[in-house]
Amino acid sequence: MERRGSFKSILFKINDGLLSFPAVVAIRKAMICSIPVFLVSSFSNILIAFPIYQYQVFLQGEIGKDVLHYLSIIQKSADALVGILVAAAVAHYYVQEVHPKNTELAWISSVLSIVNYGVMVIDHEKGQIMAQLGVNTMFISFISGLLSPILFLWMYDHEFFGPKKSQRTVDPTWWWTIKSGPACIVIGAVILTLTYLFCSLTHITSIYNGFYIFFNKVLPIKNAAAEINAVLLIVLRQILCLLGMNGGVLTREINFNYFEPLLMENIDAATDGLTPKNIVNSDSIGMVTSAGGAGMGLALVIAILLVSVSARKKWLAKFSMLPAIFNISEILQYGVPLAFSPIYAIPFMIIPLINFFIYWVLAKVRLIPMVVKTSDWILPYFVQASGQLGVMTGPVFITLLLVLDVLIYIPFVKLSDEYDKYVFQRDVAELTKLLQQSEEKNIAFDHLSLPNRLRTAWEILVNDLSIDLKQGHNIQMYYQPQIDIDGRCIGAEALLRWKQELVGFVYPPLVIAVAKNGEILEELEAFIFNEAAKELSRLERNNHNELKISVNITATSLLRDNLVEMLDDVVRRYGIKTTQLWIELTEQDAITSPQIALQRLETLKNKGYKLLIDDFGMGHTSLKYLQFGMFDTIKLDGSLTRNIAQEDANNSTIIASITKLAEKFNLGIVAEYVESMNQKKMLEYLGVRYFQGYLISKPLDEVEFRTFLESREELK
Repeated sequence: MERRGSFKSILFKINDGLLSFPAVVAIRKAMICSIPVFLVSSFSNILIAFPIYQYQVFLQGEIGKDVLHYLSIIQKSADALVGILVAAAVAHYYVQEVHPKNTELAWISSVLSIVNYGVMVIDHEKGQIMAQLGVNTMFISFISGLLSPILFLWMYDHEFFGPKKSQRTVDPTWWWTIKSGPACIVIGAVILTLTYLFCSLTHITSIYNGFYIFFNKVLPIKNAAAEINAVLLIVLRQILCLLGMNGGVLTREINFNYFEPLLMENIDAATDGLTPKNIVNSDSIGMVTSAGGAGMGLALVIAILLVSVSARKKWLAKFSMLPAIFNISEILQYGVPLAFSPIYAIPFMIIPLINFFIYWVLAKVRLIPMVVKTSDWILPYFVQASGQLGVMTGPVFITLLLVLDVLIYIPFVKLSDEYDKYVFQRDVAELTKLLQQSEEKNIAFDHLSLPNRLRTAWEILVNDLSIDLKQGHNIQMYYQPQIDIDGRCIGAEALLRWKQELVGFVYPPLVIAVAKNGEILEELEAFIFNEAAKELSRLERNNHNELKISVNITATSLLRDNLVEMLDDVVRRYGIKTTQLWIELTEQDAITSPQIALQRLETLKNKGYKLLIDDFGMGHTSLKYLQFGMFDTIKLDGSLTRNIAQEDANNSTIIASITKLAEKFNLGIVAEYVESMNQKKMLEYLGVRYFQGYLISKPLDEVEFRTFLESREELK
């Protein structure tokens, strides 16, 4: 166990280290951005190559030719756009990492990166660019996406061109044009000149062709056995894929010049009735190392669907299943992402090598035949094996490999989930701490000023909360009972509880802040009002018709035109009285509410809803709201009641003053956070008559709350 823990901690530290580099974060985010385009490209490719004979005959017919032409245009267009999209996205996310508050710089860098990507992939000999665009030049997208913003930000920070930062004019568009234009021109000219000189001196037609030539000169090693070269080719391909490049395309010449002739020799031998000799050849390598795409993507899809606890990964795996069957792995590879992942790097590297070794051993001892047929790479895994190893032998062998690969991937999928959970829990804990600090200082929480790492966690919370609200999952109301001085339950406060899949229960004020800034507060409050009214209706049916339930709203809620309508709707729907549904507003929100919000409170008051001020005693609520009878009850601030048992003279004096004030204005007063009998007695002595806290009960779900009420009835 210690060894495993140490191994896990090492991988987690490596992952943390990688994600501390803005360049790595930018590339991984850009890859995720490109998934929709890959979806279009992949499904178009599948529809073009779908291996049903009648379907292929249809595509060659009069009507089918138009369909095929249409699909080909979509597929080629999507492929061409990928490189452009990634170049722009890498630049955009890189600037967001290093200049998080400057969106203008991010957009300018994106445009500059697209231009420089075109400069780097253009064929200088033919003057053509379209043939070079796409997934094959993805690594050029990375280079342009990082180089362009790095140069631009350096020139921007040193103020080489245009007006100084201190000389901004009234028109920001003019300022940014003057500021960024010359820098973009200079950077573009420099990169174009360097690219042209490099291509001229090295006698290559483009940067892409230079990389292509370089990778294809690495192998084969002269005088080395084909098996050795095959292993080295597999390793090279996998490393390139881990770096976000298309390893198969970038090493195509090695396959064509060295391994394909070995297959041709086998085909000629089989045609002449001779025994083929080459276990290793182009198609045998592809068959056992690229099923589902690079790294045996189909096995990873199945492993994720079997054991992953991440709804996000499972969703992605379901979308990836069909492309993976046709050996297209980019959706999964960029979406998990596999690239730059030390956790997935281990199985990603070793599984193709293990598969190759098993095939080589079995073919060597003649338990399976050698490959003597060519096969289209996009044909499904089992179809290829059936044609190349025999109708029975091929599918059985491939199934066994697939099972083995899934078993190898499973612990790493679990480890990846653990890492995601560890990172997300850490980030949400930090968000919670920052929010609590804002609450203590009584200042607004600004999520836009968060570091990018925490903003990512914030956005995940917004997305997950929105989904759970729509689906009615993982979110429910708890009820904390309130009693009077005689021990009689007078009602409860409705408390929201959201259980996020990775962090468990989220700090409730953070849920509200996420909903507010994620523009789903209305949906969240509709859920709260509905559940509270539904619970009151249930209580009435169980003869608890004198109880009330209070719900919390924010100052933002009061600004919505439909707030009163929402409350009236649930009261009408469940047949309860407005006097049973109490509305709580914090003292801070009461202070800062504009006139229209106060008018809305008055409307609620006139309709019979009871209004409470929460956290009363530490702010500066205007006495006129109490004097004019706006509110019916005040709830003491927890900081006052928590320390009352420690004989805090100041707190006792404040509470005594508040109780006299409440008596004067005929207001009820509730003490929260009552956790000991001594504390309760002190509060009673000071004039408090209603109590809420763990001494009475913790927050309870609806079933527990009804059980609590029944137990109080029995005590009578």
